[in-house]
Amino acid sequence: MYDAANGGFYRYSTDSSWSNPHFEKMLYDQGQMVSVFSKQYAATPLKSTYDIVVPALKFVEEKMMSKEFGFYSSVDAEDGNKIYTSIITSWNAIMLNGYLDSYKAFNNDHYLDLALKSGHFIKDNLAREGTVHHILSTQPFDGFLDDYAWPALPF
Repeated sequence: MYDAANGGFYRYSTDSSWSNPHFEKMLYDQGQMVSVFSKQYAATPLKSTYDIVVPALKFVEEKMMSKEFGFYSSVDAEDGNKIYTSIITSWNAIMLNGYLDSYKAFNNDHYLDLALKSGHFIKDNLAREGTVHHILSTQPFDGFLDDYAWPALPF
């Protein structure tokens, strides 16, 4: 469910008519929806699609990106815009792919720059000694299959 007021996508609706959003915005939803809409724009460039993607990316950059270019896991807009600061490898790579798809669709160098910085963040902070970690932590543990698969997608 798209948030027309603030950009980004809500996780789901609390009713069957999809008129009442659940006020949590998950990083993996942002990345996947941005990718889908960017690919749609690349195939059929409509202003309405552009008007969805650009505010969504602005929301992610302003609310979900750390100063080191890692992405936070979620935002709870219902609880004073509380940000859950977990940085999960696969979800970061999903968002990185969203930025790459947006760069390809809109030819905006800023999106490429953020994707590259995010990729360096993943490489420098979430991959160590031949393994990928699941989450940024002082006590990291090995990643799951998606923590390996999503970062490999751009290659």
